[in-house]
Amino acid sequence: MAFAKKFSNPPAGKAAIYFYRDSFMGQALKRDISIDGKCVGKTANNMFFYSIVDGDKDHRLSTEGETTRHDISLFTNVGKNYFVQQQITMGVWSASSKLKVVSEEQGTKEIEGLKLAVSGDCS
Repeated sequence: MAFAKKFSNPPAGKAAIYFYRDSFMGQALKRDISIDGKCVGKTANNMFFYSIVDGDKDHRLSTEGETTRHDISLFTNVGKNYFVQQQITMGVWSASSKLKVVSEEQGTKEIEGLKLAVSGDCS
């Protein structure tokens, strides 16, 4: 799927979401991410996911927190690519994670050195 790193426009009526993780903290930790309650996959350090979603729609993006899920809302415009960084943070008992939407410039630059992950493996 080398096409994912070409950052081309998504198919007609769709938008693309790139989830990625490139943090030093919690390198061995894997955390689920999902879109609208559907599994995207389990993240690992230096990996990214590429997902096609309906455009002109609000989507709920989720990841595992220390004890609960962390959700953000993202409205996706048709024909655009979106970049969401998963950040691993220290919790009270174990590491947690959260999601942050970043600029296209930052996202494409940071994904260049990462590997595409296999989708669909959630707890």
